[in-house]
Amino acid sequence: MAFLRHQTVDGSIPGILYMPCGAITPKVGMALKVASGNLAIASGADLPLYMSVTERDEPCTAGDIIGVVRVVPDTVYEVATPSSFSQVVGAKVQIGSDGVSITNTTGGTAEVAYTDDEITRVRFVQPDPTE
Repeated sequence: MAFLRHQTVDGSIPGILYMPCGAITPKVGMALKVASGNLAIASGADLPLYMSVTERDEPCTAGDIIGVVRVVPDTVYEVATPSSFSQVVGAKVQIGSDGVSITNTTGGTAEVAYTDDEITRVRFVQPDPTE
């Protein structure tokens, strides 16, 4: 499971943008940032700017164009709950190195809005410099 859109405040459906990517293997629901002018996997405490709507089995060549949607603060995403996840609603956790998961590590940009043994819902927020 990756980051799948669960809800938006106004119910809108974001438009698809087409942007160049780096040498990544995009997956639907992969969190992305921009690095050196190309899309790259967002991980750790990165604030993702886009979510991939493109799925490929092979890595892209740097500069290949893929479809993405912009990440906006009012969108809630659903992702698989990691094993031994101990965070609670309001905690800010990090994105996994694969760009399609979360970790149990705090100090990230994925703010937990709901969690149970199977799914966790998050929204992406600016990192808190005091954490």
